[in-house]
Amino acid sequence: MRKLEILKQLILADFRERTRRYSFLVTLMAILFFGYLVITDQFTIRFGVYRGIINSAWAGTVMTVASTIILSLAGFYLVKNTLSRDRTTNVGQILAATPLSRTEYLTAKFLSNFLVLALMAAILELAAIVMYLIYGDGAGFNLWHVTSPLLFIALPAMAFVAAMAVAFESIRPLSGTWGNIIYLVLIESIIITNIQEITFFDLSGVSLFIRKGHEAVRTLYPDARPGVVVGFIAFDEFLSKNIKTFPWHGFDWTAAMILSRLKWVGAALAIVTAAVPFFDRFDRTKTVRPQKQKKRMKKNREYITTGKTISPALSYHQIDTPRTCFSYPAMLAAEIRLMLKGYHWFWYLLGGAMIVLELTLPLAEARRFALSGAMILPLAVWSAMGTRETRYNTAQLLYSTPYPVTRQLLASFLAGVIIALLMSGGLLIRCGLWGPSSLVPGLLAASFFAPALALAFGTLSGSKKLFEVTYFLMWYIGGIEGLTAINFLATTDEAITAGMPLIFALISLGLLMVAFIARRHRVIL
Repeated sequence: MRKLEILKQLILADFRERTRRYSFLVTLMAILFFGYLVITDQFTIRFGVYRGIINSAWAGTVMTVASTIILSLAGFYLVKNTLSRDRTTNVGQILAATPLSRTEYLTAKFLSNFLVLALMAAILELAAIVMYLIYGDGAGFNLWHVTSPLLFIALPAMAFVAAMAVAFESIRPLSGTWGNIIYLVLIESIIITNIQEITFFDLSGVSLFIRKGHEAVRTLYPDARPGVVVGFIAFDEFLSKNIKTFPWHGFDWTAAMILSRLKWVGAALAIVTAAVPFFDRFDRTKTVRPQKQKKRMKKNREYITTGKTISPALSYHQIDTPRTCFSYPAMLAAEIRLMLKGYHWFWYLLGGAMIVLELTLPLAEARRFALSGAMILPLAVWSAMGTRETRYNTAQLLYSTPYPVTRQLLASFLAGVIIALLMSGGLLIRCGLWGPSSLVPGLLAASFFAPALALAFGTLSGSKKLFEVTYFLMWYIGGIEGLTAINFLATTDEAITAGMPLIFALISLGLLMVAFIARRHRVIL
């Protein structure tokens, strides 16, 4: 009983700490805005031109499935900070000195993550009630039809997401940037398989909804061949009057259906259990790479055996007079070295290969694939911009230097631009020398936009995740898939014709101003 009480207090303390932060209020506002989009049918699930009559069952099911899709994507990044926060605040060191086991600690964090995500899902279910009150058919409100999708669809999915967040933070190779990308690719793949009606991986419940929805449509329209639309719809389609409706009576929850949903809870518990051996219990010696640790120990043994001192004392007269001159090129070079420090030689080899492919592949493939590959490699490099002082607790030291905004922040931005220009250098040289020269502005705009976005989001949030998720989605949907509105890489002719390079150049200037204002505000505080 004593351990259960300790576990309860850990869960409540972590939950209260999160819900009392300003960022949680911002997240709630975003969640409510998403609920508004679902209520107004701008984010929806339709079966071609067919949509269910807005009764209690339809409002509850659509809101639940839509919110589960979004929270499966964004919820992971909202709660994946609990272990790192304990590290940076040194709370973990205190907990490590207590009898609290690794299993108990990770279980508490998992349940805290689940409570936060469940609260967001419950708020969206309240939005489903609002949806019914505004647009409902007036046939009578049924509370079970609204809440049962929350119980059997949303909550098991939130348990899985909460467990994945704990596991990725516990496993060192997955705790950083590449872990965020791996999760995004994994969850996107699961959602795509859900839409294709592969029910075994139906995390969001959309596969079950599609199958039952098709049955309901064909009951009223026997000749119908309904497709499926999941996500945001165009505004002109939103205003369309050609939508046909059908009655939706909700799910008949059988024991088999409930067990198929509870498997995600079992998967969540298995994931947390599997993550326990990887959790280092805030032992800082385990965060050092074994090779570096061996080199450090070998160097220390050499000092001991030879009788040398690691830091020989200097007399007063040997101390150099501090130089008062300032060298901006030296600061810029230092920023570049800091950004690129610690990367394996294979990373540089891969970057060089991308540049060679930019020069040698056919132009269309070089733009869409080689350039996109080159511009995703520095993701971890750029994501550290604006967040390094927070991660390493050097903000007080940095802000006390002369001109911390105009000097250091600008140097960080220029260093990011230089890295972007190097990564797109093959295509820049190719288009500049042999054409088409019309592609050069797009490449330059992309080289300015990526570090500007990283610097603004990093300075505002103090975290890498906001930039990493936003940039990766824009890179994939815009650069690879070619959606013109967010194609900052200008990988298609449509993006060039639409003037996206100029638009993203102006956006970059705005982001840079936001970063400078945010840094200035922090310095003054």
